[in-house]
Amino acid sequence: MEITSYIERTLLEVFENYTLRGHILCEEGLTSAHHMARCGAMAQAAGYDEEVVLAAFFHAIDRLLDPDECEEAGAFEETGGEYDEVTAEHLGASYLRNHGFSERIAGLVEGQVAARRYMAYRDALCSPARATAGGGSIKPMTPAEVTEFEERLDFLICLKLREWAEAARRPTLNPVSPMRYKEIARRHLLLQFGDFTLARR
Repeated sequence: MEITSYIERTLLEVFENYTLRGHILCEEGLTSAHHMARCGAMAQAAGYDEEVVLAAFFHAIDRLLDPDECEEAGAFEETGGEYDEVTAEHLGASYLRNHGFSERIAGLVEGQVAARRYMAYRDALCSPARATAGGGSIKPMTPAEVTEFEERLDFLICLKLREWAEAARRPTLNPVSPMRYKEIARRHLLLQFGDFTLARR
């Protein structure tokens, strides 16, 4: 019962981020919460397991965290309030780890941000003009980072997460409620804490 109570408190805290700050708009006028929920739906539709589905759903949770916590963690650069992709790579993943989610989910959340930097590197190789069109807001990987990233066992899934993140911005897609992922997260946390009986109900 203590584990169940802890998990319910954790779920309340995690999903409260979507309630309190999920209304923040993405560049395309879509709310952050619905954008992330669409990513999860794409992972489900593609037949991926629930850890990948949750990673897709949580992929930008760093943007929903308490602003004061983000500033303390260095998520925003001091000049101009620009978002720091390198720090964001770790902020959301650290939050998930601290709340009991698996290392695989946290690693994929880190990996999809890394995938964006990887793509920036590839764009710079193929077309320097295209790579600088965004004003340099994304810090490309170094060649050494590219080599390390390509050797990851989940390299292709990280790229897939980034693909879903971009595709989910299309305004023609139907809205998806973030709450549909709460039960998936509950099952995952029950498995993480060893309560296999409840997790399979």
